[in-house]
Amino acid sequence: MYIKTFANAGVQDTKEENETITSITKSRTAKPDNDFTVDPDGIACHIPKMNPFDSSIIHLIQEPEIVHCGKKFPKLFKSTLTSSIVPLISEKDFENILLRSCCYRTVTRSDVEDEKEPENEDWPDDKFQFSDTCYPISLSNATLVPKEHEYVAIICEQVMADVDVSNATLTKIVDMHAFVNLKPSVEERVNSIHDSVPIGETVNLLVLGMDGVSHMNFLRTMPKSYAYIKNELNAVEMQGFNKIGDNTYPNLIAALTSKNENEINSTCNVQDGFDSCPFIWKTFSEHGYRTAFGEDSTWMGGFNYLKKGFKKPPTDYYLRPFGIAAEEHIAHHKELNANLCYGPRLSMEVLLDYVQKFAYTMGKDKRYFQFIWSTSLTHDELNYGRLGDKHLLSTLEWLHTGGYLNQTVLILMSDHGLRWGDIVEYPQGQLEERMPFLFFVVPPWFKAKYSRAYENLQGNQERLTTPFDLYETLNDFITLEHITAEEIEYRETDLEISEEQASLPRGISQFLPIPLSRKCKSAGIEDHYCVCHNHKVISSNNTIVKQAASYAVFFINSLVSTYPKCAFLSLSTVKSAQVVDKGFLEEEEYQIIFKTTPGDASFEASVIRHQNGVWTISGTIGRTNLYGNQSHCVDNRDVKLYCYCTNFL
Repeated sequence: MYIKTFANAGVQDTKEENETITSITKSRTAKPDNDFTVDPDGIACHIPKMNPFDSSIIHLIQEPEIVHCGKKFPKLFKSTLTSSIVPLISEKDFENILLRSCCYRTVTRSDVEDEKEPENEDWPDDKFQFSDTCYPISLSNATLVPKEHEYVAIICEQVMADVDVSNATLTKIVDMHAFVNLKPSVEERVNSIHDSVPIGETVNLLVLGMDGVSHMNFLRTMPKSYAYIKNELNAVEMQGFNKIGDNTYPNLIAALTSKNENEINSTCNVQDGFDSCPFIWKTFSEHGYRTAFGEDSTWMGGFNYLKKGFKKPPTDYYLRPFGIAAEEHIAHHKELNANLCYGPRLSMEVLLDYVQKFAYTMGKDKRYFQFIWSTSLTHDELNYGRLGDKHLLSTLEWLHTGGYLNQTVLILMSDHGLRWGDIVEYPQGQLEERMPFLFFVVPPWFKAKYSRAYENLQGNQERLTTPFDLYETLNDFITLEHITAEEIEYRETDLEISEEQASLPRGISQFLPIPLSRKCKSAGIEDHYCVCHNHKVISSNNTIVKQAASYAVFFINSLVSTYPKCAFLSLSTVKSAQVVDKGFLEEEEYQIIFKTTPGDASFEASVIRHQNGVWTISGTIGRTNLYGNQSHCVDNRDVKLYCYCTNFL
């Protein structure tokens, strides 16, 4: 799939981009590969300082092939910020490609009656419907779409040239577009809320997330965007952002609800959907904010993969019906799990287009909280994020130059690094997988008015932080009343008392100084995911390592034992092993990558040997290679990682 190495990508890389890449490399090579910071005595967590172009993985950094979405779906129309559909070719050109008489159908969510509540596969979050009416579109001029038409699918008649009957045609969807207009019901709700804080003294929140992109891989694959947010937007870069769970779900749940997986299950019974869960967008809504949530690759959505999602739209603006329809009708160029294209555009590009429309419609005087999550480009491939760099940069430039960030806090984030593939075979890749990226961009007036809080945010850049902390920080943005200088002083005192009493809260707002004494355990990070410890490579043939691997396989078999269609697994080989230096002798921790048979599965586990000889597992045993359809016989999202269905034997 790859056509050239990253270092030799000169044909497509601009001079400026290569200079950016070089400057990043130089800034990251002041210390040996994977060294740790030299910090004052008493610090509990030494954040690893990595080189994004570490010598051990440089051979994996390559230039991906360009994806031409327009080959299958030519770009015939564009949509504007003002809800118009504009043809991009002449009416004559439409005739030349045998298309005529175009119109659009609206796309809406297919809700169901409570008394006819269906099973999971027919849950309303997974269904959409087209309007019966197909509204005409001009092929020579712009067509204004009514404000109530939120999502549209453009359909054209295609002349069947190879059929004898001269007027034989078929209709096909050639493109889809999402629009953002103010909704009367939402505006009525917002206007009914008498919030004492003036509009000009609050901030909007725009959270842009990317699935499976480590901090280092963001620097590698999106150097233009990184340079822009650092140099032009003066972003605060959280170097010690540590994931708290294996995959997207636990990390987003922590960031959006302050709960871990076990807590959210008991809080709102997610088996019946997430509607009653305490998502932070509900709190923003209660304070007069318009809310939005959208993602691509909807079949594996953060709250929908082997789960029910939402019975009712969770936010005022909910992009899922559009995404479901796009995945079914115009998605293509599938690479492993994700379709990279929605019609003539990259799926990520469609999301970023929606971000711009939302910001434009809300303007300077309407509060909003927008959460956008892109999975398509980055979920499966180490290098594909590079294809989205120019689109992200374009959106950042548009937001900045248009003044849309004057009243808006922009948060760029990810959930974890790439969890499978060649890179996780290396210590660098294993560290990267645990360290996603997190950037804060705040308006200049905010920095001045809330200087003490902002200075704390800056001071936390090289301290251990988590998605639990991000939740607390988001909560502080709702009214800003808790981050005045006086309030921050009070809260700092409370935090110091908690530190003295060894009772630090799990989540700490990043507007407070994260204590140097903070450890992974108090931050809600299991040992398996903790980046604070030093690791030493040891022989995979070590007797203790073999015992650790055998216990990990035993543990996996215990998880799948209640699923009779899953095969019993045996240890095939130990590929690599590290011993973790935790600074005490009560237990020994081994981080191992091993393979099992049947199925040739590869796993990573942190196995702990306690002083009494008992073995335990820390965190989740992660799958480090793709399993495809091997686990089709089970629908439990956790067991799918380990099950090899017996009908494959």
